Amino acid sequence: MPTKNAGSQSLSAHEVNVTPIVDVLTLVPGQERDVYHGLKAQLWTPIWARGIYGGTLMSQALVAAMQTVPQDLNVHSMHCFFDHAADDKDDIVYHVERTSDGRSFAARMVRASQRAKTVFHCRVNFMRKSRTGDKLVHSSPMPENDRPPPDVVIIDSITQAGNTSESRPCDCVRCPLDPPSIAPHDRKLRHWMRARGVIKEALRGDAQSSAQRLHTASLAFMTDLYFISTVYRAHGARRFTSTAFAHSLSETVASGSQERLDAAQQFIRLAGQEERSELSDSRGADREIGMMATLNHAIFFHCTEFRADEWMLAEMDTPWAGEERGLTMQRIWGMDGQLLATCVQEGVVRLRQRRPARSSKMA
Repeated sequence: MPTKNAGSQSLSAHEVNVTPIVDVLTLVPGQERDVYHGLKAQLWTPIWARGIYGGTLMSQALVAAMQTVPQDLNVHSMHCFFDHAADDKDDIVYHVERTSDGRSFAARMVRASQRAKTVFHCRVNFMRKSRTGDKLVHSSPMPENDRPPPDVVIIDSITQAGNTSESRPCDCVRCPLDPPSIAPHDRKLRHWMRARGVIKEALRGDAQSSAQRLHTASLAFMTDLYFISTVYRAHGARRFTSTAFAHSLSETVASGSQERLDAAQQFIRLAGQEERSELSDSRGADREIGMMATLNHAIFFHCTEFRADEWMLAEMDTPWAGEERGLTMQRIWGMDGQLLATCVQEGVVRLRQRRPARSSKMA
């Protein structure tokens, strides 16, 4: 259970009274072959978002694909496409197509639908562990300047955008930003992340699955944390501190429960404080984000043995933005310095356009 420490709540990876990530990743088999259901009770909609968290769709689709391949096949990549916003009002249904099965490789296409409408689809690629022998090996080194958080974390240090729900299945602690003098395409944004609780079991309902598959799916869930926001944060633009955002969010939750309204107000306050601290000396703080949405997301898995319930360092950058889109790159390392995964994401990033001032002169 959370404890008190010096007047602030603290959180241990081994003492968490929240819904564990294994619940999010538990799918219910359908009546047809290779059909699985993600229950609506496990679909998380961020208070500020139009639809459910994208990492839920990616990780559940990966779990569905894993259920259709032998245990000695490990996922090495998945390529995801977000077609329509999904909500938490109905279950998500995952249909798996067995695209190919070879001696070394296998591929699966997964289509996620809600109310008979496709909301997401992806291709998941698997490979048997390579044979022993001489191999070409290299990887990017882990940054050395950012120390991992302690096992027991002061809740105030957790990224505020992720600290509004007690059922959040993972922790995220941001690292200090690069100086604003660095150009947007050169800025690095880093955070530490981990699954809450201790992952001990294999995927429920899959007799041939190992616990490692649950760690891999948990990592897929976390790869979407604050990923596309790299684009506007690299520019020092505003999202959560604008009056228009606060007004829009308040209108969105006005018809909901008092609990949701209170959560929205708390989020505006906490996320605003966090954003203002980042924008204290930013050159782009006069620009506001009007709309953001992920278009596609790719994950390349490099390691088959790691723990997602231990701290992992994610480093993100954005090599390009234009035409109201942005591209982001992410590298993720384990505590031992091993490069676990590389991710690429493209999304829509639109600025709020200011209306030109009307002339007071008569025509």
